[in-house]
Amino acid sequence: MLTVESMPDPDASDPDATDPQTVPEARSALDLSGRWRCALDPDAVGELEQWFRTGLPEGSPAVALPGSIQHQGLGDPVGLETPWTGSIVDRSYFTDERYAPYREPDNIAVPFWLQPRVYFRGAAWFQREVDVPADWVGRDVVLSLERVHWESTVWVDERQIGSERSLTTAHRFDVGRLSPAGTCSPSVWTTARWSTSDPTRTASPTTRRATGTGWSARSPLPRCRR
Repeated sequence: MLTVESMPDPDASDPDATDPQTVPEARSALDLSGRWRCALDPDAVGELEQWFRTGLPEGSPAVALPGSIQHQGLGDPVGLETPWTGSIVDRSYFTDERYAPYREPDNIAVPFWLQPRVYFRGAAWFQREVDVPADWVGRDVVLSLERVHWESTVWVDERQIGSERSLTTAHRFDVGRLSPAGTCSPSVWTTARWSTSDPTRTASPTTRRATGTGWSARSPLPRCRR
């Protein structure tokens, strides 16, 4: 879940006030579910080329969040040489004639786990413009992303906010105070890199499921709070 929470200015409230109507609203929400521009970045060039400043490459498609980029057709066709995170231990898949029809280029079917429609390994970028409510100006804003798989870095209006790495807790970013009212442009970079010593050891930044484990991780599910 992607949320933006606008916390009240502590200077605007009287700590000794007893009338609840004199205390500013604790927080409110702005829903960001919908279409986000998306660009796959398998060669990790987006930060070097400053996509957060220039925008995503021309022709970058829009995807629905919450959702999986694989289920929306972004990635490479699955084939016999697909570098799965897990290994196909039972080599009969490559030799047994019973599996021959499922080794054909247009009919690949791996019997050992839930197979995505397409495969992608590397980083992905998500970007959109957000209308900033007038009453958010001068208030502290927090950006929260849930179900990130499992590293993320966020920029807002060309300013890097921070990075997080976790599969089990939401990624929270202190955006600070937005001024003036109008629009802001958050850029979200995600990757499933799970070996800091070997950047090639990655899975997809979207949904990934392995038979027997029952776990999955998905692209950020967006919601916004003020």
